[in-house]
Amino acid sequence: MKSFQNEIQELKTIQPFQELSYFIRRPSVIETLRKKGISYFFPIQYETFDQIKFGADLIGRDKTGSGKTIAYSLPILERLRNEKALGKPNPLPKFLIILPTRELAIQVKG
Repeated sequence: MKSFQNEIQELKTIQPFQELSYFIRRPSVIETLRKKGISYFFPIQYETFDQIKFGADLIGRDKTGSGKTIAYSLPILERLRNEKALGKPNPLPKFLIILPTRELAIQVKG
């Protein structure tokens, strides 16, 4: 188990692939995330971003507060924006997200 000091040290050594701009091209999205206090991705987020964005099925597990909700929602939104920009909007469902608890569903909705 990592100590609190080790986690702080890890946060101070952010790698380029953790930067938001590495994954998200729209400056307005990056600015919105930064206003909400998000300036880089956690491991669950950067390790799954491209897989989700390009339609892979996956199951991600990580501790509470690790950013799993952002890990799946941002790549989905990026994919939908790209499809719309390319003139490929499709009304059919594209994603299925299953939430294990009502509390998490409320959190994700809000």
